[in-house]
Amino acid sequence: MRDLTELRGEIDQIDDQLLELFLRRMAMMGEVAAAKEAAGVPLTDSGRESRILERLAARAPGKEEEVRTLFQAIFQAAKGLQRKAMP
Repeated sequence: MRDLTELRGEIDQIDDQLLELFLRRMAMMGEVAAAKEAAGVPLTDSGRESRILERLAARAPGKEEEVRTLFQAIFQAAKGLQRKAMP
């Protein structure tokens, strides 16, 4: 059995990777907002969000609810940045 220090170190590394990917995703929100505005598309597309949640939850058997919770929070953060980017 690995000790707690080793486990926490591995979690810290994973957290760093998650943060890097999250920041990459959030960096795209200005462009997404501009594309939505140019296309006359509303900020929120609940149908797309539902499809994404279902697709990702299906890839995480036994962790579906946690995946939905995580990505709903990501969607909220993304929409907040898009709102700031829109005139």
